Amino acid sequence: MPYRFGRGESVSEAGRRVIVERLAKAADGLRGGDPVGTAVHQARRSLKEARAALKLVRGGLPREASRDQRRRLRDAGRQLAPVRDARVLVDTLDRLGAHRERTTGLDGFVAVRKVLRADVVKAQRAFRQAALRERVASALDDARGSAEALPIEACDWGLLARELERCYLAGVEARERALRTSEDDDVHAWRKRAKELWCFERLLRGIWPGVMRARAKACGELSDLLGQDHDLAVLRATLTERPARFGETGDVHELVRLSQLRSRRLRADAVRVAERVYAESAKAYAGRMGAYLRAWSRQGHPR
Repeated sequence: MPYRFGRGESVSEAGRRVIVERLAKAADGLRGGDPVGTAVHQARRSLKEARAALKLVRGGLPREASRDQRRRLRDAGRQLAPVRDARVLVDTLDRLGAHRERTTGLDGFVAVRKVLRADVVKAQRAFRQAALRERVASALDDARGSAEALPIEACDWGLLARELERCYLAGVEARERALRTSEDDDVHAWRKRAKELWCFERLLRGIWPGVMRARAKACGELSDLLGQDHDLAVLRATLTERPARFGETGDVHELVRLSQLRSRRLRADAVRVAERVYAESAKAYAGRMGAYLRAWSRQGHPR
């Protein structure tokens, strides 16, 4: 089924189903025939969606059960991270090259890309040699089994509204901090909150499809802009940690400069999108979402 709470489902039924389905999708993808990079990317995405669903319904879970399930998903994701992180650096460099100034030569890009591409090959080889595809898939099978038994029965639509408010407020505060400091870590923290809200609103888009689809689209755009900025920050850190590894120091400095220019543009675009995403106070947002959820529940949807 799609990544959303379905018509006629209770909160506990929908939350449990979504988590189980995403974990099954992640495990099946790792066991499929896709190349390592593609399989890892898709598995990580499904894992993040499962974690978001778990977080949305955590108010109806015993603390220990919620903590244990989050740990299982976190540990599985960490085993996939090296392959994904290496691939993202290459993709980020390619995107930066597409936005480079016309007067900038290609020599620096070619030399750096060769090194980063070798890192991808190395990470994928290590992933295969350690038989991590099946190991992580088996861990996801175990996590899915525990998810099927999650005692979410105490969760209702009111708890979902409070979780939405918490997430929205966290995003507002993270935006303010990021704009105040301009630190890469603070911008990344804002991105995580924006992505979380995006997942939540996708899960609940059935409560008013037109409105929620538009909100989720804006949240997704914001998350993508901030995500590209974070990838550039990681690329800069990689380049400056050991610049001699990538050839001419001048080329590395030029790439860092270009990445900083691109980050400024991305952040300016993110600020504009955020004006729509966070157009109301957290209290007003929670009140509106709560009203939608109550109307949804009165129209024949279980608690």
